[in-house]
Amino acid sequence: MQSEEVVDLLLNFTAMEFVASLDDAAFVLAWRGFFGRAMKDTASVVAEVKYTPKDKHKWLRKWPLFVVLLVLMGCYALIRIMQDNRIFGDNEVYIQLHDDAIPWLSTLSGMYFGCYLSDYSDVRDRTDSSVGRIIYTKLPTDRCEDNWKNEHAAFFYCGESWVLAVGDDMMYPCDRWTLRSFKANSANIDAYDILTHSTDLWFAKDEKNISKDGVLETMEFLASFVPVEHVELNCKDLGSEGFVFTFPIYERLDIFIGDRPVYYADAELLENEVNGEYIIFSGRRWLAIRERELHLDCISGCSRTSIDAQCRTECLRSFDLYASNYTVHLISDPLDLRTTTDTWVPTDDLRWYVAEGHGRASKPHIVKQNLFAQIDGIPAVLEAGSAKNATYQQLTEMEELFVPSANLHCECDDKHEEDCYGILYCPDGGTKVWIDLKTDSHAHEIHFLVTELDFFHDTLVQASQVHPYFEWGDLKKEANGYEVLNDTGHFDWHHVQSGSFDHLEEYRYVSCLPVNECGVIYFEDTFGDGIANPGSFEVYANGKALHGEGETELVSKKNCAYHFGETCETEVICSDRPLDIADFFSSGF
Repeated sequence: MQSEEVVDLLLNFTAMEFVASLDDAAFVLAWRGFFGRAMKDTASVVAEVKYTPKDKHKWLRKWPLFVVLLVLMGCYALIRIMQDNRIFGDNEVYIQLHDDAIPWLSTLSGMYFGCYLSDYSDVRDRTDSSVGRIIYTKLPTDRCEDNWKNEHAAFFYCGESWVLAVGDDMMYPCDRWTLRSFKANSANIDAYDILTHSTDLWFAKDEKNISKDGVLETMEFLASFVPVEHVELNCKDLGSEGFVFTFPIYERLDIFIGDRPVYYADAELLENEVNGEYIIFSGRRWLAIRERELHLDCISGCSRTSIDAQCRTECLRSFDLYASNYTVHLISDPLDLRTTTDTWVPTDDLRWYVAEGHGRASKPHIVKQNLFAQIDGIPAVLEAGSAKNATYQQLTEMEELFVPSANLHCECDDKHEEDCYGILYCPDGGTKVWIDLKTDSHAHEIHFLVTELDFFHDTLVQASQVHPYFEWGDLKKEANGYEVLNDTGHFDWHHVQSGSFDHLEEYRYVSCLPVNECGVIYFEDTFGDGIANPGSFEVYANGKALHGEGETELVSKKNCAYHFGETCETEVICSDRPLDIADFFSSGF
C-alpha cells in the first residue's frame, strides 16, 4: 500500500479496518443462524476446529536456539578474554600530565600501555577488593605484568574512577592515590578503557588541605598521538638571545627525553665550574640545566674529542626526569600538546623564568609585583647586582630582571644542511669564531682586539715601548692597522678592534679564521674590576667555549687573551691584573 499523502494513507487503513469489521460481523451472524442452518453448522465447525502438528521430531526445532545461545556465550567469553589480554581497545594512550597543582606530575607524562594483571594479589590483599585488573603503565604490554612495580607510577581502576598512584603507593592505589577521576555514572566498560574518563574532571590530592576531592588538575589524553621521535624533526640548532643564556648556539644530541630532542652547548673546563648547558623537555616545560647540575658521574668522563657528543648521549640515557637528582637553572612557560602553545621546540614567543625548587619539583619563579613596583625597583636591583660585593640574593634578583627578555629559537634546520653546517663551521675548513659580549653598567671600560698571531707580536713590540705590561686601552690610539668592528656582527678575519658599546646590551660577532692562521683575541676591562653581572665576555671556536686555567663562572673577567686555530694549540690566559708582555711569549703566544 502506497500513498503520497499522509491523509490518504490514513484513509486507506481506515477502509481496511472497516472491511475487516464487516467480515467479522458476517461470521458472527452466520454462527448464530441468521443465514440458515447449513451456514450455522459450517461456522460452528470453523470456530471449534483445532490443528495439531503431526511432527514426530519436535526437539529438532530447539537446536537452532541452543546453537545461537552457545554462539552468544562463546562470543561473550572471547570478548572478555580479549579485553583482559588487551587484544583490542585503546592500549596505547599518550597522557600529558599538567603541573599546576603538583609540579613534578609533568615528568610522568608520556605513552602509557594497558595490560592485564593475572596475579595482582599484591594489590588486592592490601586495597579495596574492587580494584580492577587492567592497569596502565609506561612499560610495554609484554613486560607490564612482571615489572609494573618497578615503574614510577601507574593508573588503576577503583570501583567507579581511575586513579594515578605513584611509587610505593601503587600497592594501595585506591587509598593513596595522587590523581583521581570523577564521573557521575560509570559503566562496565570503564574498567577496561581509561579513555572513557578522559573528558572527566581529575583531582590532585591536596596534602596541605585534605578534602574529599582535592585540587582540580588537568591532563590531556591523546590516544592517537605520535611522539616526536617518530616524526621528522626540523630544528638542528637552537640560537639564544638575552643575558641569561650562556651560549649562543645549542646543538641537538641524538637522544630524546620527555619525547623531545635534547640540545647541548659545550664548554671546556667542567672541573673548574665552567660547564656546558642542556635544554631538556620535562613533559610540559623546557628546562635549562647546567652540566654540573645534572649530577651524573659519567658526564665528567666525557672527553673533548670528536666522540664528545656521543659520550654525552650515552650518559644521558641514565637520566630520569622523575627520579634523577638535578638542579634546573631556567624553566619555560608550559607547552600543552595539540594547542597553540605547543611549538615542539623553544621559540621567540616562549617566556623563560628563573627556576625555584629542586629537580622534578622545579617550577617558575614568577615575581608577583605590579608593573609600577617592578619599574621603580629596577635601578636599585641593577646597582646592587653591579656591585663587586653583591650578595647571592642581589645577583639572583638581577638575573630575574633579565630572564623575561631572553629566548631560544630555531637557528637552522635539516632541510638546509649547508646553512646549518655554516652556523658552527666554516665552509673552507677554517675555525668558526663567535665573540659574545654582554655589557654591564660600565660599558665604556670594555675593549678587545682581534688579529693573527704574527700581527699580535708586532703589537706586543709596540706595547713594550709604553709599558712592561699589556694594556690595550692605553695602546689602541697609537697602534696601527686595527679597524673598528662594524655594526653588522659579521666580519672577514683581519685586524679589528672594538668600538663603543651601550650599557646593558648584547653584542655578537662572527667570523672565520683561515686554516693556516693562528688567531688571537684579547679582552680587557680598563678599570680593572672586570665585567659585573649580568655582563660577560665569551669566545667560541667551532661551537666550543674557550676558557682559561683556573677560570670559573664565579669570577669576573678582567684581562683575558685567547690563542687558537686549526694548526695551533689552544691557549687561554686570564688574570685579575694587566698581563706582562713576557707572559705572552712564555705561554706560546
